[in-house]
Amino acid sequence: MANYRPKQFAQHLRSLAKSFVSDMNDALMDSAIEAQNHFDESFENEGFNDGGHVEPWEPLSKRRISEKGHDRILKDTGRLKRARKRRILPPSNGDRIARISYHRQYAALMNYGGLNEEDRHVPARKFIGRSRVLNRRIKSILTTRINRLFNKNFSIGRR
Repeated sequence: MANYRPKQFAQHLRSLAKSFVSDMNDALMDSAIEAQNHFDESFENEGFNDGGHVEPWEPLSKRRISEKGHDRILKDTGRLKRARKRRILPPSNGDRIARISYHRQYAALMNYGGLNEEDRHVPARKFIGRSRVLNRRIKSILTTRINRLFNKNFSIGRR
């Protein structure tokens, strides 16, 4: 356990504050990558994972399987995955935001279902949304970073 004099303690706190900003930026990027991986799992599992269970997608029709030549859902063009963008937005009002976004119109059609350009019904195949599993993963990332930064024993005192 380290003993700090008041000036040393103040300097140590400034150092922690500087490290905190850097570590939180890193944690945001790690969280964005974790979210991206979580949503990619939806494509691999052909369903959305929320709360530890996968909500499966409606299977393809026999006609659609024969058109595509395989029975993998959302695998023919890769258009949806290519439409993904991951960004860390610059701070505004002191907040920094990690954002993953997809092409709005096409992603909404796939996620919620509806009619496509050929007036064909597209069933909802949720791949992105709120997920308790993802929230737990991100909370774990943040907790680990904060504990690593502040898990130093020190006391204030005079020598």
